[in-house]
Amino acid sequence: MKCAICNREDARHICLRCRRDVCDGCYDETLMLCRDCISFKVALEEDVRRRLDYFRRLALNIRDHARASPTCARCPILREMCLTLVKWIKDYDQLVRRELLVDVEKDLKQVKTLVYRVAAEALIRQGLSLKLNDKLK
Repeated sequence: MKCAICNREDARHICLRCRRDVCDGCYDETLMLCRDCISFKVALEEDVRRRLDYFRRLALNIRDHARASPTCARCPILREMCLTLVKWIKDYDQLVRRELLVDVEKDLKQVKTLVYRVAAEALIRQGLSLKLNDKLK
């Protein structure tokens, strides 16, 4: 059977992600991925890092606004932003685990801790509570 990517050499490996048969030249034994999936993984990690930076900046912005003024602290839009941010973090936590993006796990943990603290603080100021099923790891 020929390589599914280059179609020149005999396939000797199966990509862990896409399950295609690939040759030695199109396969990375360390990651157990084909070169197409490696490109995808690198792009995905970069995107996740950008999003985590956005979530961090948004959490700090929410915190600053909630602390700056009692009017801002009671704003229903701020509450919805907090809840949305918590949902986004949970979604990205699942994505990082599913795609085995071990290089961004540390950043995710830091941003997740910040988001949960900011959301809890903002919601407490509004007299609400946030039920968190996940433990901060």
